Amino acid sequence: PGLPRAREAAAGLRRVTFTGALPHDAMPACLAAADIGVAPFDAGAHAPLQIDFFWSPLKLFEYMASGLPVVAPRLPRLAALVAGGVEGLLYEPGDPEGLASALRALLDPARRQAMGRAARARAVRDFSWRAHCERLAEAIASRRQA
Repeated sequence: PGLPRAREAAAGLRRVTFTGALPHDAMPACLAAADIGVAPFDAGAHAPLQIDFFWSPLKLFEYMASGLPVVAPRLPRLAALVAGGVEGLLYEPGDPEGLASALRALLDPARRQAMGRAARARAVRDFSWRAHCERLAEAIASRRQA
């Protein structure tokens, strides 16, 4: 629903591409072509985003697993997933200048790459299927012992 507004806001900007829906197998190449994973969630426009346990920001996990630094609003759910200044940059929700400032701060390739490596390491360590299954196995084992 926000696509028309986004297209209008990006009119005339260079290097902004709206791909539309892409097949699943095209996503790795698409993400590999990116420098930053931006997730400008707008909790004001989408009330469920204000409920921390209600949603899972899949795009953040995809960006991090792809080795991209993340730029996202500092919502409680997102701040728990992305260490600001380490794996990406968080800005105040509803602050377009904060978003722009975060993007400008990542113009430095070395900074982007360092944050992208940290994001990838966190995704593998904490958010991968292996990590999830290990936590699940530990929970099951602890219940069996109880």
